[in-house]
Amino acid sequence: MGITIGSHYVHNLFSNQLDSQNQNWPMYLADSYNSGHFDSSVDLSDEDVRENTLATFEGDHVTSPVLVDGNFFVCSYRDENYSIYKVENGDKDLIVTSEYEDDSVNPSYSDRTTPAINDGMVYITTSYGINAFDIETGTKVWFTELRGIHSPPTVLDGSVYLAVPTSTTSDSGFVSLDSQTGEIEWEFDTGAVSHANHDFAVAVSENNAILSDNDGYVNSVSASTGETNWEFTKEDSAGRSPSPGIPTIIDETIYCNISGEIVALNLNTGDQIWDFSYDAGHSLGAPAVANDTVIGFDDLGKVYGLNREDGTLAWTTDEMTGGARKITISDNMIFFYRGERIDVYDIETGTTLNKIESSELATSSDGDDYSINSMGPLTSNGISVIARSDDLSLSIITEGSDESDEEEPNEEDDAIVTIFQQSRAAVDNPLLLGAGGVTVAGMSYAGYKYLNTDDDDSTKPPETTDSNTSARPSSSAQQSPKTELKIPDITSFEDLSTTETIKTYGQFQVATASTSTGNDVWVIIPSTDNKTIPSEEYEALVDQLVPWSQMDAHPHLLTVFEHGSDPLPWAAIEPADSPTLTEQVDEFSTQEVLEILRDVCDGVHHVKRYGMTYEQLSMDSILVDDEGTAKLRGILDHLASSKPTYELPDTDEDPTTDQADVYRLGALAYETITGSLPDHPDVTPPSVHDSAVSAELDDVLLLAVAIRPADRQDTVLHLRDQFQAIISS
Repeated sequence: MGITIGSHYVHNLFSNQLDSQNQNWPMYLADSYNSGHFDSSVDLSDEDVRENTLATFEGDHVTSPVLVDGNFFVCSYRDENYSIYKVENGDKDLIVTSEYEDDSVNPSYSDRTTPAINDGMVYITTSYGINAFDIETGTKVWFTELRGIHSPPTVLDGSVYLAVPTSTTSDSGFVSLDSQTGEIEWEFDTGAVSHANHDFAVAVSENNAILSDNDGYVNSVSASTGETNWEFTKEDSAGRSPSPGIPTIIDETIYCNISGEIVALNLNTGDQIWDFSYDAGHSLGAPAVANDTVIGFDDLGKVYGLNREDGTLAWTTDEMTGGARKITISDNMIFFYRGERIDVYDIETGTTLNKIESSELATSSDGDDYSINSMGPLTSNGISVIARSDDLSLSIITEGSDESDEEEPNEEDDAIVTIFQQSRAAVDNPLLLGAGGVTVAGMSYAGYKYLNTDDDDSTKPPETTDSNTSARPSSSAQQSPKTELKIPDITSFEDLSTTETIKTYGQFQVATASTSTGNDVWVIIPSTDNKTIPSEEYEALVDQLVPWSQMDAHPHLLTVFEHGSDPLPWAAIEPADSPTLTEQVDEFSTQEVLEILRDVCDGVHHVKRYGMTYEQLSMDSILVDDEGTAKLRGILDHLASSKPTYELPDTDEDPTTDQADVYRLGALAYETITGSLPDHPDVTPPSVHDSAVSAELDDVLLLAVAIRPADRQDTVLHLRDQFQAIISS
């Protein structure tokens, strides 16, 4: 079949960059006060709106995004694991992929699992508890088991607050945890029957943590100790449901929906300032406040504008279908998510300014399946949403009609990528004679590159598993290279002038090249034995280059400077011209070998963070320069062979786990030090081969190459730290 790309994707490829005005929205409702407010004049009153897709994700559910320093953060959940992503200007970086903490219970997830970002950490909840991950390294810092969590995390002043059934009863309550360790600081039991409200979020100020419960009470406790400050309940003579809502703190006042009403309470005393009855007897959401207007909504879908001073009605909208979900506000507009649509109102008058329907944002490629799943932070030029068509996507809805309404390319029955001799890139390139310009049936190159780099979750899923050791591994490399790598300016294949072939690896060849600014690089391009490449082989070539090309530069991994698919799949890489460890091993002392192995652990861990397994690890994989800096060949090893050098001792063992990585590194260390491979089942201690090996190093290596994965070090970083400890001693 031909390769096709919808105009929806082509349009998004050329969309404007996101301008966040450096405002932060680090939690579910913007901040610890649950304000849901963005200090800007966002304007979506024009009927012509469009959807800018920033990133797509695989998974069963993607949380509402949060926004910190111009970066969006989301969590994508699947049956077997979940992944946390950072998205900046359309570039999707995976922070970590983690398995669930209890595989005996099916996971559940919804908007309540929206992450919270604070002080370089991301906090995320599952059905089993709450996790904290280091954003830069993807390391799981801690996990605390709290079954049946009701809320997204609220983080303030070194503590994490959650609405959750207490550990001693099945009643509802809330809990405070130390943000650095996950230790429970205090628990508070409201005494109400637990109610799984996916919108619960604890509101926290400097001295107060506020939560409403399912018995119709608003509870205030000390944010630092959990001791009761006050309790408020609403007498209801109309027989309404004592349903809880999300409290919002603005200045010294709490606004909260409860028992079909909205109440304003004094933050410090709990005394009622005013109340207002909704037409419906039920509302679960959080009110919002802008200037002198309090915005509330009920289950009839009506939105109410109330005078902030006394709670009198300023305006109300008509009843709307779709139910009440979530409300966020700018200085002058209200954005009301109702399920598959967003209504926009004027804050001062309640006038309907726009109704943004999922069907209006859908393109011909989406069909009837496109829908808005949730609403996230406002930005200076629109509002973020999670939407679903074929995939789940993070998008910005912004002003402006879609000007890329070209007809969608026709599908071809027999797609062949043809390499013509008339390529402009081939004119001065002896390697590409007879292999010139590329034509892709049914699509443009720009569209194809976009589709194969931004829509494929398989390119970057770093994994982590829980550590059974008490010591947390350090998160950074112990040693930086002595010479800083200079990144050449390469934006397209035309910036490169290739000279001679170094080596051919199956479908690829590696050649030397120079840039227009005189930098020497190596370039990976397809072999040119054939003049045509079937489309499936073309895609396979691109798929092999993309994962390595999207990795951040690392001091102990060969760097891929740039890649592309025009006029053919290519990647410019750092020259791999240093000798290998195999060629130099006899020149190194045991101390120097351990320093090399330590650095290799860092390189393997970096690859793992992007969801790839370094199965081709060997002594030939490691380049060591004149200054003793070790660097993995990375993409070159991946292209050279798919066969692992070090076979796992049990053929049934999963080769993609952390413990499998530990084994391969242990086998590499064993071979480097002893000159032979581990001899299972009873591995000879390395000191038998080399008397200079210490008993401590014996223990570390024998543990790493143990037959049972559970007997090995938990992660590559733990093995690295053990190497470092021996070096330091």
